[in-house]
Amino acid sequence: MTLNIGDSAFLLTAQGRSAWARDRHADARIVSAIRSGSSMSVSSVAPDGTPFADAYRLRGAASAIDSAMLACPMR
Repeated sequence: MTLNIGDSAFLLTAQGRSAWARDRHADARIVSAIRSGSSMSVSSVAPDGTPFADAYRLRGAASAIDSAMLACPMR
């Protein structure tokens, strides 16, 4: 699965209906890109061979990330 945000592409590990970054460094790069991006898309090929893609607007994402960090600080 590929996550595209602006000019950046991130390969995600996928299993079932979930996908995640390969490591903490990739997580940090993705969060940084989301904070500054205006939209993102994910694309892959379903198990039956059908390609798919979904797109999401990121308006308000930076504020949501900030709120989550205030409510649940990482240690």
